[in-house]
Amino acid sequence: MSSELTDEELVAALKDVLKQKGVSLRQISQDLEIPYRSVQNYLGGETRIPASIFLRICNYLGIESDYFIYKDFRPQASELFDAVYYALDRVGLLPTPNSETDHTNRKIFVASLTTAIADHYDRFRLKWLSRKDGGDALNERKRRRGFFEGGT
Repeated sequence: MSSELTDEELVAALKDVLKQKGVSLRQISQDLEIPYRSVQNYLGGETRIPASIFLRICNYLGIESDYFIYKDFRPQASELFDAVYYALDRVGLLPTPNSETDHTNRKIFVASLTTAIADHYDRFRLKWLSRKDGGDALNERKRRRGFFEGGT
């Protein structure tokens, strides 16, 4: 997929995400301390949205900026494969290969696992995107952190 994205397409996609999340221009203005008229101008297409503002809005929404280019949340396949392979090997979940066949089987296993992770992650993020919780990414991260630290 081409990474060429016009300003109009970017603004339209960003407005679509804001609508899906139920986040108003006023909320963006207040929470990010950006003048309301500036937010209106950026999202109305009157003024080009600065990269720094775009990235702040993405962070606020808890959405990766790559989503607007690739239309999904998947990390690059090779990067994810390398990360999964390294992590499994590091914690000893991949057997030590004794032959070329074992090495190939390790790669096949990691490739299958990587595909499953990418698919699940994409579905999870799309489901998360459709939630109307006001786009409070900070509270979402805190909630997840509590989950991973043994909290509820």
